[in-house]
Amino acid sequence: MSIISVKPERIKASKSNNDASIDKTATELLGLGEFVVESYDVDDARQESMLYCRIHLDYAICSRCRCVSGDIHQYQTRRVRDMSCFERRVCLVFDIRRFVCPKCHKVFTESLDSIASNGRHTKRFEQMVYQECLEQTFQHVAKKLGMNWHTVERLFYQKAHEQFQINGMQFPQILGIDEISNKKGHKQLSGRRLRGSQNLLVISDLQRTEVL
Repeated sequence: MSIISVKPERIKASKSNNDASIDKTATELLGLGEFVVESYDVDDARQESMLYCRIHLDYAICSRCRCVSGDIHQYQTRRVRDMSCFERRVCLVFDIRRFVCPKCHKVFTESLDSIASNGRHTKRFEQMVYQECLEQTFQHVAKKLGMNWHTVERLFYQKAHEQFQINGMQFPQILGIDEISNKKGHKQLSGRRLRGSQNLLVISDLQRTEVL
């Protein structure tokens, strides 16, 4: 028999609106099918909106044996950064649940498709950070989003690695310039993987000093 912890009282927003139609509209605007918005709070000083949500489903799939479980073992409040709206930061506040599997008895935390693996951001927020970094520096994106630039850098390379995996590509480990072709006077410089003979890129009409 599993030990059921006492569920903490859900945090209520100081400016909550009990109008069901408004809550339904907020849920639709959020656009994450896993969540239902129950109330919200707006912090003008921090330029931040808090959406207090509950998870739509009352069960989860065991990560070990894939059995369905509705036996809740524990609750833990999470605060997750989502994409900004009307120039305000948006955060989701909800209770993440730990379940007990009725088959293998493993205690596991439910997995949410819309939440990144680190549990601190939504996946769409991290994708937005990645897209911003393709056109701007890490420092500029960090300042714009109110984040540490090291965190922005980590998210960028993490998403870049995922993109390479999706496209069936791998990051090159070591790069070198084809010095033999350069000495022969070829006008094209080839970047090659040193642990193989595959050409990774060819640069035309550039001097070696310009490449370096």
